Amino acid sequence: MWTITTSKSAQLEHLCEPLYQSARELLGCLQVTAENSNIDRIEHVQALLILAIYEFTHHTFQRGWMSAGQGIRLVQLMNLHKIDLNKEGRAGPDEASGLDDPVCTEERRRVFWIAYILDRLISLRHESPLTFDERVIATRLPAREEAFQMGQLNQMTGFLSKAITEDGPLPKAELSEMVILATLCGRTVLHRQQAAAEQADCGISNSFWERHRRLDAILVKKGQVISTLQPVATMMPAELASLIPNLMIQSALLYHCTTLQLLADGIESSEMVLQCRQRAILAAQEIIRLTEAVLQLNYFEIAPFTPLPVLLCAKVLMMYQDTDPSCVLQLQEVLGMVQNLANTNHLCREWAIQHPDLFGSESDFVHIEEESHG
Repeated sequence: MWTITTSKSAQLEHLCEPLYQSARELLGCLQVTAENSNIDRIEHVQALLILAIYEFTHHTFQRGWMSAGQGIRLVQLMNLHKIDLNKEGRAGPDEASGLDDPVCTEERRRVFWIAYILDRLISLRHESPLTFDERVIATRLPAREEAFQMGQLNQMTGFLSKAITEDGPLPKAELSEMVILATLCGRTVLHRQQAAAEQADCGISNSFWERHRRLDAILVKKGQVISTLQPVATMMPAELASLIPNLMIQSALLYHCTTLQLLADGIESSEMVLQCRQRAILAAQEIIRLTEAVLQLNYFEIAPFTPLPVLLCAKVLMMYQDTDPSCVLQLQEVLGMVQNLANTNHLCREWAIQHPDLFGSESDFVHIEEESHG
């Protein structure tokens, strides 16, 4: 926590790396000495997940991925995905956990859902397989932040499987909202991966179209609800609480629409591919507009994974620029945003290093890699 806290302060930023190295050493010692005694303590998982978030934005994606992976495996070891399933297999508190304190139980729920969100965001960035299967999750959604802080946890929350199909507004600025949006992002990743495997095996099947239409309907409906109830005005300073859900749902829509483009060889309807391309470009334009609002924030306010949508946007515009001239100008605008964000966010900086041909020879990114090792 000290590492994360100092990274949010210009005056204390010089303490980040010493604190980070100390945290890594302590976690390393715990893994060596704890063996089976303390390896599954909730504080160990919390530390790994917090460390991963710091590494994603201050080191490399790979290092953050490895730390997140360790935390996620401990979450599985501790069965945090079924906290609210009792030993008879019915919905209810898990008596085997031995936790009667509702605050401790809620803390474990929140740790699980943070790991779950990280898993989905990592998969969206790297297109890696999902770790958690949402179909077997028997842990209730996290309580409202105010209720958790005050220890007033008498009202039971629902389960993800029901909440994601509801038509009402999402709980604004709550962890539950992030869980639902991360789930939709994860579904778009899984849908594309399943489609690619099907295409390699026997071609696009009817099940693909059923999944695609069902997911499309959910994404469109959630997008309309979020844009209506949590609008982001261009001319006014935006609230991060409204920016993040709008960015996440547009990212899910963009990723979903480009799935057909990537599978175009196996799809007979070129008109449908064209429609999806047009919708993808509209989603990209909205992400550009929202990112302009992000850039107005103090960089300490920008959440660690906020740059992911603009990186996804850049990837899609690169794919379309040869066939749509309007994408060329939009891509240049996006690259300018990436360059701006890369000054303080290593996710963007790492992406820029991997794509040096997109930036001019006079760009600072020509020397980024040398400076990082200097």
